[in-house]
Amino acid sequence: MKGRGFTLVELLVVIAIIGVLVGLLLPAVQAAREAARRMQCSNNLKQIGLALHNYESTFKMFCPGQVHTTSGGEPASTVWGISLLPFLEGANLGNQYNHSLPQQVQPNLQVLRTIVNTYICPSDLNTGTLQQVWGGTVFPNSIAPSSYKALAGASYSGFSTALSYDGQYFDLTAIGNLPAGPDQSVFTPVFVRQNPPNSWRGLLHVIPPWNLPQFNLRTLGCERISNVTDGTSNTYCITEYHTKTNPIFRAYWGYGRNQGSMAHAFPTQATRIPDYDACVRALGNGDLGLICRRGFASLHTGGANALGVDGSVHFASSSLDSRILMALSTIAGGEVTQGLGE
Repeated sequence: MKGRGFTLVELLVVIAIIGVLVGLLLPAVQAAREAARRMQCSNNLKQIGLALHNYESTFKMFCPGQVHTTSGGEPASTVWGISLLPFLEGANLGNQYNHSLPQQVQPNLQVLRTIVNTYICPSDLNTGTLQQVWGGTVFPNSIAPSSYKALAGASYSGFSTALSYDGQYFDLTAIGNLPAGPDQSVFTPVFVRQNPPNSWRGLLHVIPPWNLPQFNLRTLGCERISNVTDGTSNTYCITEYHTKTNPIFRAYWGYGRNQGSMAHAFPTQATRIPDYDACVRALGNGDLGLICRRGFASLHTGGANALGVDGSVHFASSSLDSRILMALSTIAGGEVTQGLGE
């Protein structure tokens, strides 16, 4: 007597059950993979933090965010990602970079075209290929992308120190003057072309040329630990940035154009959207792209990783109050915080 086989109905039921089980399993697998990617991203920032402190131990000061040598300033002669190479097992690569030559010529361009795994978050898109940067005729090149930017400090825009809110204007010489509001994105930048006060600087900011009169009020040099008067456990210095659109505005570890390797904290949560086009739409016509190019965002669910000056790594929620983020971005703003937290 032959054994009884599956009927068509039974086979379809089994397939349906398997499909349901796979449907339940896939989100769990994807979540586990993202958790692993986020952990790797956090480990990268820890390595960068160790490199920062090894640099400080060697030179008794932290590396510059960027060094500008001309009034135009960009591309800079060097950036923090290049300075840290010898402390990230990249001494051979770092030694190939000639600080006396422009970035767009050999051998410097070849250095910038090198993928540095420590500077890459595995959650980001297209990290293994060279990307065309935003540089126009000054820098029409494709170079290696990154996932991290130095946090240069707190700002309102590329040129602004004032905001309007409910028809009132605020001359914000201290972060504490920010009025309370239900949503910080309602603030509108007022472009007055003034520099923010030096107390708003971050750990890794631009070092301007000393011999130009327009920079007389911005006598900023490399920072020491003693300059971090807000406390090393209360200050961010490196943050993530990625965008799903307009990849020319993504992060680049060695690019000397300000927004290519530098970020700022702004009084709006729009800059924490991992999508440049969406950020511009959220801010409207007042942005001009200046703010969104200096964002702090990632493809991790709910926020992005940030490196503290003390070397710790924390996950900053995308809904974190903008005033708190601005306070955590300065080394000498005089704000009181309860620590970086999760």
